[in-house]
This record gives sequence, structure tokens and C-alpha cells, in this order.
Amino acid sequence: VKILGFLRENLTTEKLMKKAMENGLSEYKLLQSTLDNLGIGTFKDLAVLEFSTPVADCLQTMARRRLTELPVIDPEGKFVDVFSRHDVFELSKRDREANSKMSVLEAIHKRPIDGSMGHCCRRQDCLGAIVDAFGRFKVERMYFVSDKNQLEGVISLSDLLRFFLG
Repeated sequence: VKILGFLRENLTTEKLMKKAMENGLSEYKLLQSTLDNLGIGTFKDLAVLEFSTPVADCLQTMARRRLTELPVIDPEGKFVDVFSRHDVFELSKRDREANSKMSVLEAIHKRPIDGSMGHCCRRQDCLGAIVDAFGRFKVERMYFVSDKNQLEGVISLSDLLRFFLG
């Protein structure tokens, strides 16, 4: 969450006002604008995991895409959870060979009780609420879901940095 600290330190009122003016909005209106209207987030070519995906395949996808976590969806495409590097660390404490062959669903069920699920948001959420949520939950990304909990996309701290500083 180093990026969040950087965001807090460098997201000055001057930069926020500049970004607001670029978008033809006041500072307040910018923070009240929806993520959908501002075009922030990734909605295409998402890497996702299904319940049956073997852990070994998850690790390959995470390495290839340079991601620290991946969303897990059920057979209907609904967001269920995330599989993260923390899950990998937990599994590596046990029998690595057996764990690499198990499914994502099995791995999630072996997670310690205090393991956290991914955080969700909606395209209609306002920028101010999302920035606040990133700080409150101390996460690197949040997942866009529909009213029916269908996975639609992802927003990361990098997306926010590009928006504010880019």
C-alpha cells in the first residue's frame, strides 16, 4: 500500500483542482463523479479464476500477468472471492506438491478464518468514495460487480495514480 501513501502525499489540492478543470468540473464535482463517467478501471481482458482452476495454473497466470491476486468467479460469472499471494504463502507452508494440484475452491476453503475476501464496488460509485475505500480497506484493487454480482472489471491503485497524476 506504498502507492496509497504516495497518493495521499502527492494528491494536493492544486493537482485535484487541475484534474477537475481538465474535466470541466469543480473539485467537489470531480469527487462526486462516477467511475464510469470518468472512465477509470479495466473492463476488458480480465484474468479470472474459476472454482476448478488448479492452483498451479493460478500461479502461472499471476506470474505472467504480474498480479498479486486474481478474482474467483462461480460458474455463472458471479464474483465470489480472490486468490492472492497470501493464499500462496499459506499453501506453501504445507505439502507443495499436493497443494499445486488442488483447485482454487479447495485452496480457499483451506484459508485461515481471518483471510479476507476481495472488496467490490460499482461503476456508479463516486471517485471520492472509492479513494476513501482504498484507504480504509488498505487494498491494492477493488472489483466492479453488477447488481447481480457479475464481475465486470477491476480498479487498482495504479488506475487512480494514472488518473490523478497522468
